[in-house]
Amino acid sequence: MVVHPNPKVQGSNFSSVDFFQKQLARKEGYLEYDWQNPGEPEPRPKALYMVYLKELEWIISVSSYRSEFSELLNPGDLRDMVLSLQFGKSGYAYVLEKDGGVLIHPKLSEFNILQHGTENSDLCREILSGGPGIVEYEWRNPDENVKRRKIAIYESIPNYNWVVASSAYLDEIMRPAKLARIVTHGSALLLLLTGGLASFYLSGRLTRPVIKMLRQLDMNSTNADYVRLPIPADDELGQLAREFNAFLDMTERQNNEIKSERERYRSLYEASPDAILLMMGVSIIDCNESTLSLLRTNRLSIIGKNFLDYSPPEQKDGEPSALLGEKLVKNALIKELQTFEWKTQTSDGRLFDSEVRLKRLGDEEGKPLLLAFVRDITERKKSEHALRESELKYRQLVETANDSIFIAQGQKVIFANARSSEISGYEINEILGRPFQAFIHPDDLQTVLDRFARRTGGERELPSTYSFRLITKQNTEKIVQISVAIIEWNGKPATLNCMRDITEQKRMEDALQQAQKMKSMGTLAGGIAHDFNNLLMGIQGRASLMAMDLPPSHSLLEHVQAIDEYIRSASGLTRQLLGAARGGKYEPKPIDVNEVVNASSAMFSRTRKEIQVEKQPSPDPIVVEADRQQIEQVLLNMYVNAWQAMPEGGTILLETDVTTLDVNLCKLHNAMPGRYATISVKDNGMGIDGNDIKHVFDPFFTTKEKSRGTGLGLASAYGIVKNHDGFITVNSEVGIGTTFTVHLPVSDKKVYHEHPTVQEMRKGTETILLVDDETMVIDVTTELLKSMGYTVIAANGGEQAIFELSETGDSIDLVILDMIMPGMDGSAAFDRIRDVRPNIPVILSSGYARDGKAEEIMKRGCNGFIQKPYTISKLSDKIRKVLDG
Repeated sequence: MVVHPNPKVQGSNFSSVDFFQKQLARKEGYLEYDWQNPGEPEPRPKALYMVYLKELEWIISVSSYRSEFSELLNPGDLRDMVLSLQFGKSGYAYVLEKDGGVLIHPKLSEFNILQHGTENSDLCREILSGGPGIVEYEWRNPDENVKRRKIAIYESIPNYNWVVASSAYLDEIMRPAKLARIVTHGSALLLLLTGGLASFYLSGRLTRPVIKMLRQLDMNSTNADYVRLPIPADDELGQLAREFNAFLDMTERQNNEIKSERERYRSLYEASPDAILLMMGVSIIDCNESTLSLLRTNRLSIIGKNFLDYSPPEQKDGEPSALLGEKLVKNALIKELQTFEWKTQTSDGRLFDSEVRLKRLGDEEGKPLLLAFVRDITERKKSEHALRESELKYRQLVETANDSIFIAQGQKVIFANARSSEISGYEINEILGRPFQAFIHPDDLQTVLDRFARRTGGERELPSTYSFRLITKQNTEKIVQISVAIIEWNGKPATLNCMRDITEQKRMEDALQQAQKMKSMGTLAGGIAHDFNNLLMGIQGRASLMAMDLPPSHSLLEHVQAIDEYIRSASGLTRQLLGAARGGKYEPKPIDVNEVVNASSAMFSRTRKEIQVEKQPSPDPIVVEADRQQIEQVLLNMYVNAWQAMPEGGTILLETDVTTLDVNLCKLHNAMPGRYATISVKDNGMGIDGNDIKHVFDPFFTTKEKSRGTGLGLASAYGIVKNHDGFITVNSEVGIGTTFTVHLPVSDKKVYHEHPTVQEMRKGTETILLVDDETMVIDVTTELLKSMGYTVIAANGGEQAIFELSETGDSIDLVILDMIMPGMDGSAAFDRIRDVRPNIPVILSSGYARDGKAEEIMKRGCNGFIQKPYTISKLSDKIRKVLDG
């Protein structure tokens, strides 16, 4: 079915329906049949008129139910007109159907002259076989007993399969002639001639108009014309002609409409952008203009050619075009519409991709007809290829992304990439269809759901990126950052989510924040320690001067010695502060970690009998470059912390080893990857909870009562180790215990063994330039130097020092230079001193330890360093070492 008022019917195949088979056989004319629509209780009579379009092999039909046919043609008017015609006493007109059925008759109804089995069956067949014609015969009506001679004049109407006839009994037509013969009695021959003429006249009068009308109908049928029938008079025959003319008007209108419809289809055929080819088998018998343009040929060249002439030898898959074409044509002949892609070749050799729709149209001259629609899909194929490449790129991008990319709709995950599985620990099939909230930490669930609802509700100002905790399949926590965008998926709103695992990033951020906090607090502690050291320097110097002037038996000497002891205790406190401030290495030397652990643990064990110390040292020496005294301080602080965690007593396990640390762990602690010595201090005490463990290295943080700690022990240990390019890690579980592990870079140097020396005051006579910004320090140090026999020139700051050095020339033998001063600091002053006196010895003095700027100055050629506060013996020894070389 090509065209039908019901779109659902178009494209369907009705070749198995009986009346369709009749249509295909007849192609033109009138057809009656019974038809039952779906839902109707029984079939109803229906009729159609059809015209055959040979060019397209189309049959165009107009159909109507017989019950509705009166709207097109009123059979009642035709019946009345036919029955009103009489010839003689009992002559009449009637209409028969080609199959013998009586359509209109004055005496017969629902009667078939062929099925009745009359003696005149051959005569009936002659009348029904076609016309026009005249026949004489003997006829007996069903209600009569005697046969009578009749004459019938008939004509066929092929378009309707009708036969129109008029008949009368010969005796009734010839009755006037018989009467005349009786009257004349003497003129038999004349009467016979008169009777013949009368018969001929009467017969001609009846038959000539009918024959003339039937001949015009026959000419119309032969010439496919619509010339109107002549109207002989205003009698029954004239009425019959008028009725037939009205019928011809209606038929002409219908044929004109069909012709217009055919022209429209022809216009569509020619205007189609697709190539349309009509083929008999594979030979082309017609085509539209688009075909000529597409194949770059002309009509004369293409008609009669094989479609394979416009195909390359092989198709894309390597199959020969001839074999594949034969297969497709065969399928089109026995199956439905065939749609396929085909490599087509133009007449000038250009190849292009095409889409072909191939369908059988019927038969002509016993051969099958095929209709082919060919469309150039070169650009479409390029677009499809580009789209596939784009889809592949995006899929590769999504699947190889370092972020989890998933789509949620209705709070369920409907798409997830491979990274989603890696982050969550679930397989992809376990993720899909699962509510997204099933992966969220319970404490963060409500926040995430609120944001999801607000985001999908259209709140655009809400930040699209936020973070929360994810629970993995292994029941571990991960911190993820998610970015959400509203999209449409399968016609419904959804969210496109990009989720990144930032667990390590958060750890590094926390470590950085901790380091920055420690640095800030360390700077504060270092400043305090520096100022405090200057005060201690003043007190230390004054006490040393007093002790020098008192005899050994003097009662005040005990107090002076007590002051000196307090200063040493206070110096220990400043060392803690400087350690918390990462205040540098005092005297770094290659030391054996095992020796330091043994010595420090033995000293601690003697004072803490309730604690059992167990050691598992490395079998080989482990050398690190460090300040032994500071590392001992670190360990002692950890021992004390472990002891305080076990008020009822317990065990401290000490382990040493060498391990290689990877980039990730070192990056977390801002350290360099490589080999590290590890010192583990493990206790079985009460443990540290999750909140407190974040602050264990904060200065002044403590969970102990005020009398048991200052909060500087672990902070000092952390700062000292960091200043040695190492770091400390801590693991703890409440009720189980805590492990602190110190990591220090391994050194390849040999262990340095220090030999103790007896300290005594060493004197001299040289001239010393003392540079400091603190008056108190200048005053007390000047007195100390003078007591050793030195000449002292004091300078309050860097600018004055350069002035004094320039003025006095070569008389100054040594410079003691403070590092931290306003204006020109120690570093700038040192460079200016070297400009004025390149070879003069310089001792750097600071309340800070030897690190950072102090170390830089030492590398630039400074001759020595002394830490404040210092005793007179340490000062005298340092001076003599520098001056004596």
